[in-house]
Amino acid sequence: FQAEDGIRDRSPSRGLGDVYKRQVPSIVGGSETFTVQITDATGHSVCEMTKQEIASSAEEGNNWVFVDGQMVASSAIAETDLAQAAEIRITRPLVGGF
Repeated sequence: FQAEDGIRDRSPSRGLGDVYKRQVPSIVGGSETFTVQITDATGHSVCEMTKQEIASSAEEGNNWVFVDGQMVASSAIAETDLAQAAEIRITRPLVGGF
């Protein structure tokens, strides 16, 4: 922000994701929502999800959840501080082999 003396505070930007990733109370119920990138065969889409919806998607859909590039187990999502995350991504598990 701009201080009274005209000196601007320096705060490192993590990009536009910062703006959209912040906690936003939903209009109904007051639940915090988070911007989530969902990757599938057609590319990716972006939507708002609650922490419970993210956890459910991971458990029920057998999906992988990455928070700032770090994989988070579905059982650990409830304890993860998503408010500080710059990026949350849900993707289908990758299968490899010979």
